[in-house]
Amino acid sequence: QGDVALKAYEDMLSFYGIQLSDFMRKNLWITDFELGDFEHVGMAGFFWVNDAEHGYFAHEIYLLPGQMITEHRHVATDHPAKHESWMVEKGWAYNFSEVGDETPNAPAIPATHGPIKSKNFVVQKVGEVLPLKALTTFHFLMAGPEGAIVSEWATYHDNAGLRFSNPKAA
Repeated sequence: QGDVALKAYEDMLSFYGIQLSDFMRKNLWITDFELGDFEHVGMAGFFWVNDAEHGYFAHEIYLLPGQMITEHRHVATDHPAKHESWMVEKGWAYNFSEVGDETPNAPAIPATHGPIKSKNFVVQKVGEVLPLKALTTFHFLMAGPEGAIVSEWATYHDNAGLRFSNPKAA
């Protein structure tokens, strides 16, 4: 239901006073990671740049209220494993990592996602920049109750190096 999903993101962006430019609309992609629970496990976004030659990447992430990105990690291929940092632009997000002790009072993970390895999290607020804690480790973001708009900066994203903890995800 791509039209319904797009409308949900447009409504959230409007709430935050953001309009999609022609570039953003043309390059926007929306996914449920093939888990069939878009409302809870999904995201939208677009790449500002993903340059293999110079090794850099910039991505805008849109998460609806309570929506999570499927837990994943990045491994080396012909390119080094992706290293990334995130800054929340609007709303707030739980930033989960498998590095560190389990944080108490975690939000519920949707049953459709399955079990997670990332049990350590912080609440990431507007303007806070957090890096990936360690290369090749599992991690994910989950939006707070008003959704989240997150900027990501990273080394080149080689999709061949993307690994999900849920084998059904794609």
